[in-house]
Amino acid sequence: MPTGAHGRHNPQRGKMRSSLPLPKLLGIISRIVNDSGCTACIVDEIPEQDKEIRELCLQIYELRRAAQSIAHGGLDVHFKNCGCMAMYLKDIMDRLKAVEWGIKELAEGDTPELPRLGAIGTYFELIGNTLQENRRLIDKYRNLSLTDMLTGLPNRRGFWVLAEKGFARASLRRQSVSFIMADIDHFKKVNDLHGHEAGDEVLRAVARRFLGCLRGEDICCRYGGDEFLVMLHDTDVIRAVLVAERLRKSIAGKPILAGGEEIRVTISLGVTGTVAADCAGTRKCRAEIRRAVQVSDAFLYNAKEAGRNRVAADLPKADGRVAQ
Repeated sequence: MPTGAHGRHNPQRGKMRSSLPLPKLLGIISRIVNDSGCTACIVDEIPEQDKEIRELCLQIYELRRAAQSIAHGGLDVHFKNCGCMAMYLKDIMDRLKAVEWGIKELAEGDTPELPRLGAIGTYFELIGNTLQENRRLIDKYRNLSLTDMLTGLPNRRGFWVLAEKGFARASLRRQSVSFIMADIDHFKKVNDLHGHEAGDEVLRAVARRFLGCLRGEDICCRYGGDEFLVMLHDTDVIRAVLVAERLRKSIAGKPILAGGEEIRVTISLGVTGTVAADCAGTRKCRAEIRRAVQVSDAFLYNAKEAGRNRVAADLPKADGRVAQ
């Protein structure tokens, strides 16, 4: 073993020295750690010649400030004097920022990819998949709630959802919109004579034939029982009467096969039209649609009273008549 001066062990080498009394130095460190209002200026209480002690206290201060920021949700802290701890703190911040980003992605309906978060990323993926499945189920059941399960047409609620949107669009262009209320004549007799299953098939067949006579942008719904309601976009009442007559002929012109029997049915229809103008508000749209539906229903009653299997329309006075 070396015995010279250069080979002797110096027990003081590598130790930090402070010119401050130990109790005062511990008091400064305690304030840095425990006093949330403490600032970096506290280091000025340490003499400049105690460089290593000052750097150590600055590192402690930076660590406390970072922890305080993280505890309050702040993720934009910059580390100046944390030494090797800065790398670890930056990694923690990056991961927390990834969590924050992931939460925003989930809130916007996306499933985030968080490969750097390990197990947490897996949980985010599970949560995202669950939320997507929940949204899919919500959309599915919402669509079911707006659909008539027998005919596949929109039900009354579905009609109002579609009609209000379509009427609002038409009001921006001041387009004509017409409504046709149709009812199967003597439908109760169909059920009584042929059974309810045959009656259901008659309803399905009427729905199919109606759709075959209409455009894709038109709305056709089962309004209730044996009533069907049609909304025709960009169509005045004159042309709507022609459409209603086409619907009537599609039902009366050919018997419906149900339960091995041919069942002949007819329908009566009431028609009215309006111009969708100044109805951009949902309340105004709903009020005007409700008025038009009531008018078309009244003319349906007129068609029934006039002998059924015909079209009654709210035509201009010069052309006022019952079409058949």
